[in-house]
Amino acid sequence: MLSVAKAVDRSTAHNLATEGIESRKAKDKRCAYLLKEGVVFPNTPAAGLMAPADLEHHIKEYGVRKNQILKNPNLYMSKTRLSIHNIPRSIEEPALRSAAMSAISKFKQEIKDDKRKPLSADEMAEGWDKLPRLVQCKIVRSSDRVDAKTGKSRSLGYAFIEFSTHAHALACLRFLNFRNTKQAFSKVLLDDEDEDEKADGSRQKSAHEISRRSLRVMFAIENAQIVHKRELRTKVAEKNRAMKTVGAGADDKGKDRAGSKGKAKGKNRNFGMAPASNTSASKLPNRSKFTQGNRSKRQ
Repeated sequence: MLSVAKAVDRSTAHNLATEGIESRKAKDKRCAYLLKEGVVFPNTPAAGLMAPADLEHHIKEYGVRKNQILKNPNLYMSKTRLSIHNIPRSIEEPALRSAAMSAISKFKQEIKDDKRKPLSADEMAEGWDKLPRLVQCKIVRSSDRVDAKTGKSRSLGYAFIEFSTHAHALACLRFLNFRNTKQAFSKVLLDDEDEDEKADGSRQKSAHEISRRSLRVMFAIENAQIVHKRELRTKVAEKNRAMKTVGAGADDKGKDRAGSKGKAKGKNRNFGMAPASNTSASKLPNRSKFTQGNRSKRQ
């Protein structure tokens, strides 16, 4: 069937395309559009900064994540939780937390210096006016290998961080993605290199600005069923904590009442006799005088 549409100029076509993208985002409940965030596609300026092998690996990684979302309807893209890969094994949670928070301030500074484009109006509407706050910062560790120097479980080289707002998570992703590890963790001394780096010491470093060993930041894929179970466990744990605090408070009140009752009984105890009245003994009539008078009358 022949389809006929009205021709428009270039600016109008661009506006129509932008409106179409925004309308699809609004209808996308699983936020699948976030899959493309931070991805370097071929024939783009950023692709020229990567080696061909690294670019191919990067595109394959994007394809795997896309297939996961399409095949499983329970999966969706988190708007606040990020996964970070290629983290040096000497980095701990405090250093990662510091790097994530400083990424927000550096992102804002680059906007002021006209080195970076600011967030769009729709993106800024999702919490950019609030203070950045990290909800989670967790490095994934091995279950059977221990670091001999720290005594902790060995890091697997990737982690999860979660912000309270989507705007700050997006800014952190755009700043740290493909960032050199020494630049991202400049406040931490990386004297202890990874074992992998020691093993590959003879290999020449890549001459490209973006390499496979640079930080890779992307929005995390969540499972709705697992998230629901996690929320239920959290609610049950909070309910149990509240019941324990209420029970402890009731026990303390019961002990206080029992102690006060015991003290009152000790004060009123009079060896089995009735408590004395408030009337003084001097005001009571003398019984002996009455008995003497009655005897004299009988005589």
